[in-house]
Amino acid sequence: MAQTRKSSEITISEVHSLLPRYQLLLRHIVMRDGEKKRKTGGLLGGNLLLDQERYLELPARVQERKRNSGQVWVEKPELESLMQWKLKHGKFRPQLPALIASNPSSLVKSITKEAFAVYSSSDPPESATAITLLCKLKGVGPATASLLLSVYDPVHAPFFSDELFRWICWDEKAGWDRKIKYDAKEYCMLCGGVQTLMERFGSGAGGADGTGVQAVELEKVAYVLGKSARDQKLAAAIEEEVGKAAGVGEEGKGAREMSPPASKRAKLGGDADSKSWGGQATGMGEAEKFGDAAEEVAGKAATSTPPMLPARAGGAETSDRSTRRTSQRTTRGRRGGEYNDEEAVAAPVNKQKRKSKSDS
Repeated sequence: MAQTRKSSEITISEVHSLLPRYQLLLRHIVMRDGEKKRKTGGLLGGNLLLDQERYLELPARVQERKRNSGQVWVEKPELESLMQWKLKHGKFRPQLPALIASNPSSLVKSITKEAFAVYSSSDPPESATAITLLCKLKGVGPATASLLLSVYDPVHAPFFSDELFRWICWDEKAGWDRKIKYDAKEYCMLCGGVQTLMERFGSGAGGADGTGVQAVELEKVAYVLGKSARDQKLAAAIEEEVGKAAGVGEEGKGAREMSPPASKRAKLGGDADSKSWGGQATGMGEAEKFGDAAEEVAGKAATSTPPMLPARAGGAETSDRSTRRTSQRTTRGRRGGEYNDEEAVAAPVNKQKRKSKSDS
C-alpha cells in the first residue's frame, strides 16, 4: 500500500493538485463497477448523477430557499437521495433506506428547518446541537446528520465520511483500516481537525474568498487518498490520465485549434455537443457537467490529435508502398465482413442481380 500524505503534513498546493483527481476517480470507479454509458450525455451513470445532486444541485436549492424565504430545510425525497449517495459512496447498509422512508415528509421538513436554524444562530456554528436534532429522524445518525449540515454549509461543516475521519484523525498503526464508532465524540474530533487544517492553510472565509480550502474540498481529497491507497490499480489509472493531461501541452492545443466550428462539424458528421469532429470524439462531454477543476484535467486527458499514419524517422513522408499495404489491409478487412454503410446498402441489390441471372 502506498504511503499516504498525512493531513498534518500536506501542503495547500498538494490539496489543490488532488482536487481534480476526485472526478477522475469517481469516473474510473463507475467504469470499473460496470455502469452503462448513456447514449446522450456520455458517461453519466447513477453514481455520477447522485454525486451531482449531492455536491451541486441540492446545495443550490437549499441556498435558494434561504434567499427566498429566509428559512432552510430539506424535503423527504432529497433526504432519500442523500442516503442513496451515502450508501453508494461508502459502506452499504441495506436497512437504512427503509428507515429513512418511514419518516413523515412533514417531520423531515420541520426537523431539518429547526436544525439548520440552530446551526446558524451562533458563531462559530452550533454543530453539536444541530446533530442531536437531526438524529431524531429515523435512519439518521451522526454521519448522515453531518451530511445534511455539509449540504447546508459546505464551507465549514465537514461530512463525517470514513475517509475524511481516518485521514484527519490519522492513526499510525491502523491507518485506513481504523475502526470508527460514528458517534458525536468522534464527529467533534473530526470538526476540530478540519478546523485546524483550514486555519493552517489560512482559509479566511473557509476558502470562499479564493484562498485556502473548504471542508467539502478536504472531504474530496480524503476520498481520493483513501481509495487510491486501497486500490493501486485504480490509483495508477488516475495518475496515467493526469500524466496524459500534463503531456498534451501544445500538441493538444494545436488539435483543438484545428477543430472547425460547430456548424462545420455538423456537416462533417460530427456531434457538436460531444465535441466530436468527423466521427473522432474528444471525450470531453461528461467532465463538463461536474465542475471546472474536473473539466480541466479530464478534458485535457481525453483530448488528443486526430489519428494519423506514423511518419518515418527524420520526418519523411509515408511511402506509396506503405499506403498500398494500408489499402490492402482495409480491403481484406472488408472482405472479412467489415464494410461501410454504402456496401451494406449495395449488398441486397447485388444479391438480387445474381438471383435474376440464375433464374434466367
